[in-house]
Amino acid sequence: MGAAGSPTLERMRARPWQSPIVGAVFVVAWVALDWTTLALHRAPGFSPWYPGAGLTVTLLYRFGVRYAPLVVVAEMLRWTLYHDPAYALPTAAIQGVIVGGVYAGGVLLAHRSGLVLPSVRVRDALAFCGLALLLAFVTSALSVALHASAGSLSPSGAMDQFRVFWLGDAVGILAFAPVLDLAISAARGYAPAAYRRVLPAWAELSAVALIAALNVVALGVLRLDPQRAIVFALVLVPVAALAAAGGMRGAIIGIAAVDVALVAIAIVSRVDASQVAGGQLDVILQTILALVLGAMTSTRERLRILGRWLLLHDARTSLPNRAALETWARGPESSAMWVACIDLDAFGLLDIGMTRRDADAVLQAACETIGATVSDAQFFGRFESDAFVVAHAGDREAALAAAERIARAFLTPLRAAGAEFRFTLSIGIAHGVRRDRRALLIEGLAAMAEASEAGGNRAVVFASADDPADRARLASELVRARDDEQFLLHYQPIHELDGERRMVGAEALLRWQHPTRGLLRPAAFLTQLELSGLLADIEPWIVREAAATASELRARVPGMRVWINISAGALFDPAFVEALPRIVRRAGAQPSELVIEVTERIVSGDEIGPVLERLHATGVHVAIDDFGTGHSSLGRLRAARVDIIKLDRSLVAAIDSDRRAQSMTSALRELAEGIAVTVVGEGIETEAEAGALQRCGYRFGQGYALSEPMDRAALRAYLARYPNA
Repeated sequence: MGAAGSPTLERMRARPWQSPIVGAVFVVAWVALDWTTLALHRAPGFSPWYPGAGLTVTLLYRFGVRYAPLVVVAEMLRWTLYHDPAYALPTAAIQGVIVGGVYAGGVLLAHRSGLVLPSVRVRDALAFCGLALLLAFVTSALSVALHASAGSLSPSGAMDQFRVFWLGDAVGILAFAPVLDLAISAARGYAPAAYRRVLPAWAELSAVALIAALNVVALGVLRLDPQRAIVFALVLVPVAALAAAGGMRGAIIGIAAVDVALVAIAIVSRVDASQVAGGQLDVILQTILALVLGAMTSTRERLRILGRWLLLHDARTSLPNRAALETWARGPESSAMWVACIDLDAFGLLDIGMTRRDADAVLQAACETIGATVSDAQFFGRFESDAFVVAHAGDREAALAAAERIARAFLTPLRAAGAEFRFTLSIGIAHGVRRDRRALLIEGLAAMAEASEAGGNRAVVFASADDPADRARLASELVRARDDEQFLLHYQPIHELDGERRMVGAEALLRWQHPTRGLLRPAAFLTQLELSGLLADIEPWIVREAAATASELRARVPGMRVWINISAGALFDPAFVEALPRIVRRAGAQPSELVIEVTERIVSGDEIGPVLERLHATGVHVAIDDFGTGHSSLGRLRAARVDIIKLDRSLVAAIDSDRRAQSMTSALRELAEGIAVTVVGEGIETEAEAGALQRCGYRFGQGYALSEPMDRAALRAYLARYPNA
């Protein structure tokens, strides 16, 4: 089963020295089954089924059509043993060519159309049944025509013989091939999901005994031919129940019980051809219904297993996902541990000019490259988008050595989707002794974000005091900062990139006015703020303060908006989102005057669509921050009702000197504007970068080259420069 849970064909390949053995076993089994069937039944000149047909289909399907000539050998050997005077040896050879050729063609058609046995899908079960009836029909028609032309069959008996051949072959394929496939799989130790035991052995054996007994009694002893519908329903009930409860394995075991009953009837009961033919039709219908019911049950079970697997694994890479990471993070402390959070720099640009499948192939290649260097890690998973997490026992030096190995592995281009790709990495490292796993994870993510903001292509070790007393002191100071209102907001303007560089909005940035350390930026405290749960306490205050500023800006310059960053916890909190417009209006602003920024990593999650829809419904504008560092397609953003994307600093940094970066950022802008999404370049640190963005068609930008963050009073003075302010 692949990551998506689709079944795949797994052929059994014999080694060169095994091929003669496989061929010999087939020929001997074919002749023995045919002879036994003809010798033991009590209806002269008639066989209730032809197991050789099922044996042939199984051989060609599982081991390959190259074994088709063995059918000719088997037919000729059969003629030699029986010395049937009705037709000559060449006719037997032609008979083998017909059967082998038709069956080989049918098997090739099955492979070409994607038919998978065992039939874990209803489509495959129905296709197998249809193919069995078709192959039996074609071979029977050609065989009857052959014998009629050879003079071994009278024209008057052609139709009767055709019916005998067709029903016998159909029963042989339908009723024997699945049973044989299950037996071969068990003998070779090959256990596909469809053959997994669902019911206990005693339940399977009891059902087999009941089904066989009902078949023998109803069709062999009672001979209730006029009431065949009643008999059929009576026998079908346990067959259907076994298939519905036991899946494909149960269906095949039920079919095996029907097989046993059919052979027993042929041995112990002197019946004529018409009576056996009626039983054959019943067996065919029972088999088809059993296979379909078994496929339905197996599909349901497969989806249940797949659903459980997807809860803890990423469908694109098969790595443990965020839920699995959270489970790991709740685990016990270790004596010494490090966590490395790894981001592929500018991976999001692959969405431009690449199909989703190709981008996923590149992502898979990156996973394999990282995995090869940390094969003994305690945890290796995909956190979100293009971010990975590795956890390992060891100290700081071991973490740095691992980061160096990973970065060195990416010096070799990744080969995927028929091309080569080069990536640099932003790696964040956190380490400690007897540390909480979740704390290490958050610190590693913070260090990764710092590495990415610094331009990428580097590893950053989280600067955290390992002393628990220092961490406790910081947590206590943050509580006091909340209670004493030591937090404040600074605002960094967002400008038009034309000649006047007019201000069109401002982004609210959190600061901490520490009593002794002065003004602190988020890198110094945000991780601990989130770890302690205090961030959820102050985010409503952030919204209220930003909304008050938006109201003041609107009074000076209509259309001005304030941008706010909110955490993933707030975004996924329905209570926070519901309260958002109420908080904004109480501050004197309208929701439309705010832009809520969320990081691209959050947007890349599969569950984000409804969340952003609820956020958008409050009336605010939605912007995606750090676009280009993750794996969000523009089509996905459109479906998620995103209004604005902010081009990440890692892309802006190369735009003034790299023609490829210029072409890609221009293409990104054109595609975004085509779906009514505004693009803002952020992290502009030089006039050259601002000019390059403007030449690429960008209208808006933000960065230190345009203006630095400032408090509200300074923002008022800054805004007063404009004539209409």
